[in-house]
Amino acid sequence: MEIKREGENDSMNPLQEDVELHSDSETPSSLKAVKAEEGSPADGVEPKQYKGLSVLEEEDFINTNLPLPAKLEEEGHGVFHWEVDNWTQLPDRAVSKTFTVAGHDWDILLFPRGNQASEIVSLYIEHKPNTRKETTADWHVCAMFCLTMSNIDDPELFRHSHTHHRYVPEESDWGFTKFTELRHIMTPADAETPPLLDGGRVRISAFVRVMKDPLGVLWHNFHNYSSRKQTGYVGMRNQGATCYMNSLLQSLYFTNEFRNAVYQIPTENDDPKKSVALALQRVFYNLQVSEETVDTTELTKSFGWDTVESFMQHDVQEFNRVLQDNLETKMKGTEADGAVARLFEGKMKSYIRCVNVDYESSRVENYYDISLNVKGCATLRDSFANYCEVETLEGENKYQAEGYGLQDARKGVIFESFPPVLQLQLKRFEYDFMRDAMVKINDRHEFPPTIDLQEFLSDDADRSMSWKYVLHGVLVHSGDLHSGHYFGLLRPTTEDKWFRFDDDRVVPVTRDEVFEEYYGGEFPQPPGQPGMRARPSSKRYTNAYMLVYIREALRDRVLNAGDAPIPEHLLKRIQEERDEDARRQLEKEALASSLMVQVAGGAQFSRHRGFDLSYFDQRQAADNALFAERLPRTMTLREFSALYAERTGQDPGFFRLWSMVGRVNKTVRCEQPLAADDLTLAQVLEARSSRWSELRLFCETYSDNAPDPEGLASRPLTEVSLVHIKFYDPSRTLMGGVGNIYIQGEERIADIVPTIRTMIGVPADTPLMLFEEVKPTLIEELDPTVTFQKAEIQCGDIICVQRAIGPEESYPLPLVPDYFDDVQNRVSVRFIRRPSRADEDYTPDSTTDRVLVLAASTKTPYDRIAQWVADQVGMRDPLKLRFYTVSPTGQPRQPVRRMASTTLADMLPSAMFVHLTLNAEGLLEYTVMYEPLEVNIVQIESMRNLRVTYVGKTIRDEHQVEVLVPKVGTAQQLMEATYGKVEQLLRTLVQRSTSTDGQQQSPLPPPKPFSLQFYVVGYHRITHILTGEERLADLGSPGVSDIVAEHQSEDAEVSQMDEDADAADSKQLEVFHFYRDLPQTHSIPFLFTIRRNEPWSETWQRLQRRLGMGEKELKNLGVVCGPKGVNELKRCRIIQGVVSKDVGGTASGSPQPMEQTTPPPTSAESEGVEVTGSRSESVEGSDTGSNTLQPIEINDSMCLWDILQQMVESNTDNKDDNSGIVGFIGLNHVDRISRHRNLQHERAIRILN
Repeated sequence: MEIKREGENDSMNPLQEDVELHSDSETPSSLKAVKAEEGSPADGVEPKQYKGLSVLEEEDFINTNLPLPAKLEEEGHGVFHWEVDNWTQLPDRAVSKTFTVAGHDWDILLFPRGNQASEIVSLYIEHKPNTRKETTADWHVCAMFCLTMSNIDDPELFRHSHTHHRYVPEESDWGFTKFTELRHIMTPADAETPPLLDGGRVRISAFVRVMKDPLGVLWHNFHNYSSRKQTGYVGMRNQGATCYMNSLLQSLYFTNEFRNAVYQIPTENDDPKKSVALALQRVFYNLQVSEETVDTTELTKSFGWDTVESFMQHDVQEFNRVLQDNLETKMKGTEADGAVARLFEGKMKSYIRCVNVDYESSRVENYYDISLNVKGCATLRDSFANYCEVETLEGENKYQAEGYGLQDARKGVIFESFPPVLQLQLKRFEYDFMRDAMVKINDRHEFPPTIDLQEFLSDDADRSMSWKYVLHGVLVHSGDLHSGHYFGLLRPTTEDKWFRFDDDRVVPVTRDEVFEEYYGGEFPQPPGQPGMRARPSSKRYTNAYMLVYIREALRDRVLNAGDAPIPEHLLKRIQEERDEDARRQLEKEALASSLMVQVAGGAQFSRHRGFDLSYFDQRQAADNALFAERLPRTMTLREFSALYAERTGQDPGFFRLWSMVGRVNKTVRCEQPLAADDLTLAQVLEARSSRWSELRLFCETYSDNAPDPEGLASRPLTEVSLVHIKFYDPSRTLMGGVGNIYIQGEERIADIVPTIRTMIGVPADTPLMLFEEVKPTLIEELDPTVTFQKAEIQCGDIICVQRAIGPEESYPLPLVPDYFDDVQNRVSVRFIRRPSRADEDYTPDSTTDRVLVLAASTKTPYDRIAQWVADQVGMRDPLKLRFYTVSPTGQPRQPVRRMASTTLADMLPSAMFVHLTLNAEGLLEYTVMYEPLEVNIVQIESMRNLRVTYVGKTIRDEHQVEVLVPKVGTAQQLMEATYGKVEQLLRTLVQRSTSTDGQQQSPLPPPKPFSLQFYVVGYHRITHILTGEERLADLGSPGVSDIVAEHQSEDAEVSQMDEDADAADSKQLEVFHFYRDLPQTHSIPFLFTIRRNEPWSETWQRLQRRLGMGEKELKNLGVVCGPKGVNELKRCRIIQGVVSKDVGGTASGSPQPMEQTTPPPTSAESEGVEVTGSRSESVEGSDTGSNTLQPIEINDSMCLWDILQQMVESNTDNKDDNSGIVGFIGLNHVDRISRHRNLQHERAIRILN
């Protein structure tokens, strides 16, 4: 028997500090019982010895202290009294007789001296399984109980505590560890009142109610809860903030016809990482067959989401629309084509109907969901009525009917049809104009189990079948605007059974919860007491956000459609993944039972060019690989020695293995020899090399290069030490191991010099220099006259030797410390040519410019690096090379400055900002870009690099070129330099347009002759036209002021030639681009010539050619004009097209269709815009004051010259700057498709495919 201690509370009420409630159960909101806390008014008692109601008045007592909760039923209730006669003789754990309540056996557990707490009385009720069902592992009993201790002679004097619990095999007893302190029942409250424990006698009573559990989850703590076993369904894992997606996907999954359509999408050739359809098929399959929670990571990855976006809360409606758009596209041309529209698409008609004449303007649109108002609507029917409410247009707001003038009219929306699956979005989030912020609407809004929508259909709608809809899904949002949680209440079949799908948990719920708990509004107020002030109302922040209704006449087809076969390729993929998971599990188990063993032998030591005896990581050169093999952890050293001898072809009697140790200075050295005994590899690793996950060993081989004439190898390490010898040849800049020597501490270093000469093969009189390799940054020369002990040479140390260098000898790295300094700083650098902006297709793998690879120290001077690169690319002057540090994305950064102290290290990015890799030689790899220059970098110091935007014959033909000009130069020098760059650019473009067979794909302008016009652009407006006399220093900073070189169009060139002949017949205008209002400019402006008496149709054709836009783009282009100096849209004139609705005082409301004019044809398709037409009216309800934006009568013979001339004459802000520009044409880019998506998916998720 296990006594539960969960929920202990040390901060007790002074009047009842001995009572502790033991219940950590997590009660679902759908199954909440009325639970009275200890000492609360709902108990009907104070937490103290109570005098009044007798515990022997059983029915009154249980009804008063253990009332039956609302909405719950009991199987039965009962009472048991246990009279204790001799308290002091009780054992530490006493058990009452068994008693039966509602067919279940119970007993009372008493700990008179406390359960793990002294001087405390502990009381529990234990359930005793008595039926065959209760002997199984999944039985449970739900019970409410009250435990009391009362005076035997006075049953009105008692202490009590009550709670409820779900009894299960793991928690078969429950109660109060701190029921009361012993002193409280042994000490009388006053002189007239006896103690509860009187003369060692006390009565302990148990009042028990056994409750019915129709749903099977009453007071469930959901430990080890199986959704599939309990409900037949499984949940979905929340990736951080994907609860909204889980709720919607569960709803779509139970729409069986939709699930079948998804299965029919051909996805056998799709990329699992990019296909939304394939990922959704996998999710549906797992929801159908999996016993575990379904993971949606693959689905979110197919959207293009990263981990951060999975933790961002998105909107259910937005996600649903984008998901359906993607699936609909994927279904086109397949067996599932049209499935989404058949299930979710309805039609509605927006109309304006005249009252007094027979005229109606209407538009029928498709929809996939309906957004209904919550605020001001008490029921769902009220929301539909509000949606279809008719507005009367009269008085100043009359409608301009074509052919009838201004008329009284009615405007509204009516439904042509509703889809089989009707998704209703309740507008719980709205903009509050008073707060100037979005807020959540928590008002009460009731939705019925069924609703008949026939009254909201048009007269022409098909009524052959009933339009009655049945509720099958409620998506709930709990929280506020900034944070919250989504879950779904779904009715998967036609049966009236509801389930709560809350991420990974699926729980059955009652019908009452669905149709009462989530309407919103306020919680019901408890009945007030006389003289008590009413508590403030509390709002429900958990309420319905989206409703899913299914047409009753089509419900069987939608929900009970036969299961479509699961695609074979999907089953095959899943089986392959299961096999792969099984294989990985086996590998994981094999890894756990094995370890990696690495051995460095004499061969590896002799070819090692770096620090230590060898590298045991990725720095080890590929051509000098170590012995490395994963072996069982239980293999003995004797078995490994035999295996190693077999692998390397050596005699086991001629080598000895040493354990390696990592020293404090981060070097790896031999520690001690290992005997071939029965120690396992795991024991050796734990005892000798626990610092690493792999076992590192050194193999000492007995050979001529390891002389031991006195047999020192057989002596203990307390007398001798093993020292490794390396030889460095500065003439070849080559370092390598030559063998090992045993030394004794009292020997002088000079005593081993003759032996070393023999090992390296030099004459006996060759002077040598000896160095100790302490660590990579510390190489110390040894004094031959001192002893090894004084030099602190110990076992495993490395001594590097070289010939003494004469004064006449010169080498790049003359000494051992120089060599190791070079090794420490040596890197591999890939030099690639920096692509110019005119050569964007350049790749480093091209045949014209090979990748240059240099292994060098980071301390190599700049000039030496430049000379090496110049030699490789065939340049005579290395100063005509400029180097760039490369960013992590592969883009060149600022050029590297050449200074006397500049080294290769200054060309490399910081290691903390890039992901570095090692090459085959174990060197860090970097990339540096170089650029050949026309002038050397010394001259560049006095030059200024400017970026000029070249615009060709259309504004689409845009390129950027970089030119070098003197810092103190003039604009004329800039122009001359730009001509050369543009000519080079045009030649490059011509070459690119030529196919492999030498035939030109499309006509391009020849490099010469051409003319350019230069001007300065600031904030996408022309600020100055360059004449060539300006100083470059006065042109502004790059990024604030840009320089544009515009290719002179034929119209401009003709105008220039005719200027002397008739300059008064043409004017120059600035053409710029904006969005909604003049200050919101974008793109590159250009100059345009208008002519006297030229009709608008010809002007528009010339402008259209200059823009280079297609017909579709021109349909969404608004054109306004104004005189120079005007910066407000309301002071401009509308020429044609789409104009922002919120400029000029236009009233809010839905747009109405208006008569079109060409060119270009336009239409108003979404709120926020209006279209001006051939009539001179503004949009409905607009202000017609003098400051509003006024449309113009448009016809083909209208002349823009005349309109602009009138505006210039009346403009008082026009100031002449001798630029020749008299006005402007503003192009308002209103992309209907983008605008529609912004309205529909303002925060929509990204689906890449």
